[in-house]
Amino acid sequence: MPAASLRLLLFSLCGDAMGRSASAMKVRGASQTAFQKVRMKIRGAAQPAAKAKAKVKKCSKPRCRNNAASPRAKFCIGCFKDNARCSGARSTGGGNSSAKGVIGNSGNSSAKGLMGNSGNTNSGQKKKFAGKRSALRRSTKMLLVVKNPWLELILAGKKVWEIRGESTKVRGKIALSGGGGLIDGQCHITNSFAIDKGVLGKHVGKHCVKDLGKIAYPRPHAWVLSKARRYKTPFEYSHPRGAIKWVKL
Repeated sequence: MPAASLRLLLFSLCGDAMGRSASAMKVRGASQTAFQKVRMKIRGAAQPAAKAKAKVKKCSKPRCRNNAASPRAKFCIGCFKDNARCSGARSTGGGNSSAKGVIGNSGNSSAKGLMGNSGNTNSGQKKKFAGKRSALRRSTKMLLVVKNPWLELILAGKKVWEIRGESTKVRGKIALSGGGGLIDGQCHITNSFAIDKGVLGKHVGKHCVKDLGKIAYPRPHAWVLSKARRYKTPFEYSHPRGAIKWVKL
């Protein structure tokens, strides 16, 4: 046989073998893909069943081996019925046989509203004053100490300028006290400004200081006051040691 024809025969045999191996690989790949798909389907179907199985709870009653009636239930059906029977038996005792309205029980014969009983006449007033004190503390955070006779003039509405040695940033409602541990009233601070002693002489009706020589401040300031009011009953407060001007309530 010539060499050329031998080569052609060898090439044809190799090509057939390679084609067969390629087709075999394709068949294997297709079979593996189908197998993986089936395997994934089986796993996907098994997972919900496993989750559902995990949600099942045991009955909460001791020594009961049954499952609960539902995932949210605590007891099985049998134990639930037993508990219902027991609670029903306990609730059928006839109630309170000596309750008000039953023959032989007239209730509290000394209650408020009946003749001879005027009720509690003290605690209500105490609670009322306690409520006023707590309301005052909530609405007023600062207390200004003012000595007499200036405190009395402020509470009477005659003194609307409080002369001090420096300005103040406090505005709004403040409590007033003479420094003896009692809150005597309240007022509002609306403004604060520096003023010369020469100008103070023209506004004696506002600050009520007739003798200007008593004002020893090098640079006086006028605190403008308004809405002064005296309390009918002074409130107690704790005056800290060393507090001369302001006290935080």
